[in-house]
Amino acid sequence: MKKLAIIAILAAVTGVASAADVGLHIGRGAGANGAGVVVGQNFGKLGVEAAFDRTVDGTVNVNRYSVVGSYPVATFANVTFAAKAGAAFTDPAVGVNGYSAVVGVGVSYPVTKTVSLVADYAYQRGQDRVSFADGNYVSAGLKYSF
Repeated sequence: MKKLAIIAILAAVTGVASAADVGLHIGRGAGANGAGVVVGQNFGKLGVEAAFDRTVDGTVNVNRYSVVGSYPVATFANVTFAAKAGAAFTDPAVGVNGYSAVVGVGVSYPVTKTVSLVADYAYQRGQDRVSFADGNYVSAGLKYSF
């Protein structure tokens, strides 16, 4: 019975992971360099990503949590361009936190069947209390698809 339960759990985990993406990226935004991790899932053409970013320099270290939806709009020479929109929660180490709207574009180029190079541009605009984080964000990294 325990073997059957273990096999069922492994099958369920494999099924969930079969369409998931995990990525690492570095970037620059709001006057500071940062790094982060992204977990995503595709539902047909629509994609959803949850990300955590941490600035590593600048006046205040900031944690940024975001949920962004994406939709591919064009593919040219294996490069896919996607429109993106979502929300971010900005949590500085000193000061108050708040929410922001995020819009942008993403580019993905497959290196292998499971690994892609990715780059994103986003514009963030938020509440007055987190207006220091408003502006342009650019990032580049790698994405692994299960």
